[in-house]
Amino acid sequence: AFQAEEERGAIAREVAAARREEERHADRAGRERPREESERREEEAEEAHQEAEEDREAREAEARDGRRADLQAHEERLAREKEAAAQALAGKRRESGEEQ
Repeated sequence: AFQAEEERGAIAREVAAARREEERHADRAGRERPREESERREEEAEEAHQEAEEDREAREAEARDGRRADLQAHEERLAREKEAAAQALAGKRRESGEEQ
C-alpha cells in the first residue's frame, strides 16, 4: 500500500511537471506570436512607407518632366516670336530704305 502510494505520488509529480512544461511552452509560443505579428506589422509598415516614397518620387519626376516640357515649349514660342519680330523689323527697314 505504501509503495502504491509512493508510485501514485511520483506519477502525480511527473504529470504536474509535464503540465508546467506544457504551460511554459504555451507561454513562450504566446510571447513569440505577438512578436512575430509585431515584426510582420513593422515590415508591412516599412513596405508601405517605401511604396509611398517611390510614389512621391515618381510624382516629383513627372512634375519636373512636365515643367521641363512647359519651359521648352515657352522657349520655342519665344524663339518664334523673336524671329517674327526680326523679320518684321527687317521688312520695315527695307520699306524705309525704298522710300528714301
